[in-house]
Amino acid sequence: MKAKLKDIGQDTIITSLAFAILGIILIIFPSLTIKVISYIVGIFIMVIGIIRIAKYYKNKGQNDLFNNDITIGILAIIGGISVIVCAEVVTQIFRIIIGLFIIYSGTIKLVFGLKLNEISKKLGRLSIVTAVIIIICGLIILFYYDSLLVAIGATLLIYAIMNLIEGVIYVRNVDTVYKKIKDDSIIIDEKE
Repeated sequence: MKAKLKDIGQDTIITSLAFAILGIILIIFPSLTIKVISYIVGIFIMVIGIIRIAKYYKNKGQNDLFNNDITIGILAIIGGISVIVCAEVVTQIFRIIIGLFIIYSGTIKLVFGLKLNEISKKLGRLSIVTAVIIIICGLIILFYYDSLLVAIGATLLIYAIMNLIEGVIYVRNVDTVYKKIKDDSIIIDEKE
């Protein structure tokens, strides 16, 4: 159980570093980043389309009535080309997905901070403050329609820093959290 608690904190730190790198890249190379993301996603979707078309011809003559692979393949290829050509739309979708993920992450951390507040007021308050800042960063990304990619990158970087702080605090205090869980007579399987 203690190892799982520590893994959660380490996963938070790794995710934070990934978002920090993405934020720095968006700050330094904003338009290039979106073009590269659009090309990668577009090519990936087209490859899926090509695979579906190949699958159609491979299975031709077997259950043709239910074989829609060629239709899905053609639509995927058209979709992939659209993603490459319409990078601005990809930017908006990317902004919404990242914003929602950050809000989700901040909300989970807020709930955790409220629970942690029962164990340690100092750790709980710090966790709650970082969670609120994380949620605000997500809201900025989600609702600030005219935000430049640089602003998104800066917000991602702030999110990553706050998340990293929270992750490091959590990892450093795993023993305290574990002890409190164990002391509260919550059934813990020591083999986990």
